[in-house]
Amino acid sequence: MTTLRFDSLAYANRLKKVGMDAKIAECLAEEQANVINTDLVTKIDLNGLNNSLLIEMKLLRQDFTIHSERLVKLISKTETRMYKYIFGMFVSFGVIQHFLK
Repeated sequence: MTTLRFDSLAYANRLKKVGMDAKIAECLAEEQANVINTDLVTKIDLNGLNNSLLIEMKLLRQDFTIHSERLVKLISKTETRMYKYIFGMFVSFGVIQHFLK
């Protein structure tokens, strides 16, 4: 994570300069620095996350393509076997009907 540069001393001095109590100005500057250093993200952070997500999406698409190709092949094999069984059943019924007549 990229860190932001926040000059808490300069911030506190500016607050003091406009009339704020020194202890309050220093406390605010310290808390502001804590917030900036722990809770904010930068454009660089977001771009890095975006790039990571794009890579993950690409990998997922590749996995999906591989699995969908396997699934299509499996369906095709199953369909072929199903037709063979149905054909065998029709032949069997024909033979049975022939002998029952």
